Amino acid sequence: MLDFDIFCLKLRRWELHRELEESGIYIPAVVQENGKKLYRELIEGMSDRHENIRRWYSREECVYINPQTREEVKVMLPHDYEAIYCFLKYCEGLDRSGELDPDFVEYLEGLLQRTQDE
Repeated sequence: MLDFDIFCLKLRRWELHRELEESGIYIPAVVQENGKKLYRELIEGMSDRHENIRRWYSREECVYINPQTREEVKVMLPHDYEAIYCFLKYCEGLDRSGELDPDFVEYLEGLLQRTQDE
């Protein structure tokens, strides 16, 4: 898992690439490839198996698999780096062992509550 500071740096750079692509301005192929490389580094570094980084950026619901029911659960995250980082850590913990630190889960719930308060 990427360190939070490295994650934020890569995510911000990837967001800038996405914003350029979405602007309709001509972007050289080398710049487009750099954006794709950043995205691969993010999904691999965070074990993002469900495209949650893309979903978060697009302001779509993010997903995880409930370890007991094996069903997909959708969650709307606030658009801030800490929320997506913690959510990806949560997903990785579920995928690895299914056991999570209760304090971490409570902290993540607080981050998610901000979405409902906005």
